[in-house]
Amino acid sequence: MMHPASSIDFSASKALCEQYATSFSMAAQFLPEEKRNAAYALYGFCRATDNITDSRKTAPQKKKELAEWKNELHAAWDKGQSGNALLHAFVRVCEQYAIPPSLGFALIEGLEKDLQHVRIANFEALHDYCYAAGAIPGLLMAFALGAEKKSHPYAIALGIGMQLTNILRDIKEDLQLNRIYLPQSELQQFGITEHAIAQGVVTPAFVQFMQFQIARARSYYAEAEQGIGLLPEEARPAIYLCLQYYREILSAIEAKHYDVFSSRIFVSDARKREMAQFHTLYQQA
Repeated sequence: MMHPASSIDFSASKALCEQYATSFSMAAQFLPEEKRNAAYALYGFCRATDNITDSRKTAPQKKKELAEWKNELHAAWDKGQSGNALLHAFVRVCEQYAIPPSLGFALIEGLEKDLQHVRIANFEALHDYCYAAGAIPGLLMAFALGAEKKSHPYAIALGIGMQLTNILRDIKEDLQLNRIYLPQSELQQFGITEHAIAQGVVTPAFVQFMQFQIARARSYYAEAEQGIGLLPEEARPAIYLCLQYYREILSAIEAKHYDVFSSRIFVSDARKREMAQFHTLYQQA
């Protein structure tokens, strides 16, 4: 029997969200409490899975940990509970909002494939990775928000846009883990070598490459924005702000003249609060 949401401890999930996803966490404040807690639970599971793949352990070690995590998820679904607070909250929320179990397993399996591919051949392959890492979390949220099925393609677009943005922001950090998510075919098209990326020099070719990539990410946000009106009214401000916060990262990259190497690019909390206030006033007008 499903436990009521009030019996779930969301503190571990919330802590992960506040630690790793300040934009998402700030946007979630505009959700009703029950939906906000659900968002924390879904994010907590996704983040914990991602943390396994992002560790500095060897690929075989990470593969083993992902397999163990997958087995724990199976057990949580079988028992309807888990001693792991993150998995317990995740499974309970999935039950509460009729989220298909397959989505959680698809996330793990999609990220597991990433362990064997530290170079991405082309955008088609990158899109597949972004679907696992970004679109699946977007679909999880769509279910939790009670969004109609016709809104799911827009949730997928938002998830892919956010993942593409993360990739552009984190080029330096990913390279330190021996990962380059930028499509190799497009790097070659712009005449950019792996050595040049490792040097961290912003060349004219790199600027053109980044402009091309940013335009693509923005196209996904533009598509996702069309689906905001399909969401339940109470969910629209949070999702719209999340979209705006991530789209603002692209503007921050441009403001730094595409130098994603010198320091980590981010949108300040003050700027996010300013954007939230403007959005709130706009909604009231």
